[in-house]
Amino acid sequence: MSKFRQFRHRTPVLLLSVVVIAGIGVWAVPWSLAAEPGTAGAKMKLITREVSVSKIGFGAIMESLAVSPDSKRMAYAARRGDKLLVIVDGAEGKPYDGIGEGSLTFSPDSKRVAYMAKREGKWVVIVDGVEGKTYNGFLRGSRLVFDDTRSLHGLAYRGRELFRVDIRIVE
Repeated sequence: MSKFRQFRHRTPVLLLSVVVIAGIGVWAVPWSLAAEPGTAGAKMKLITREVSVSKIGFGAIMESLAVSPDSKRMAYAARRGDKLLVIVDGAEGKPYDGIGEGSLTFSPDSKRVAYMAKREGKWVVIVDGVEGKTYNGFLRGSRLVFDDTRSLHGLAYRGRELFRVDIRIVE
């Protein structure tokens, strides 16, 4: 028997499997391997608390799922026929021809949600359901980034001109 194998069998080992399912909850399962009575691993218990953030509706695009920084809100894109829409905290938004991949984002205080959407061949930034200016598109792989709770930016183009789009939220 190799030294590694001897070491592995004589040392108490505790493995912990933690799985996060779509930001909704955490499941923890303890498995004890070769734990000897009287070791710390044999006496350990896990107490898990699950808090449901939201139900995920029919037609949800799981890759679009975004959870707010405080983990209390959730947004995702969903398909309704030939249209896509964003669902925030269970409330459906306006249908669009497309939703920007990876564009769903929450503000640092978790109060606002923004994303890119395509309508009639043009792209817009939506913040809390309010549409901004139109663009031909956003750079592939670019994201909307909140600078603070009232401003965000992204990279878009119109024609042959590239823009850093700075959006200020005014109420």
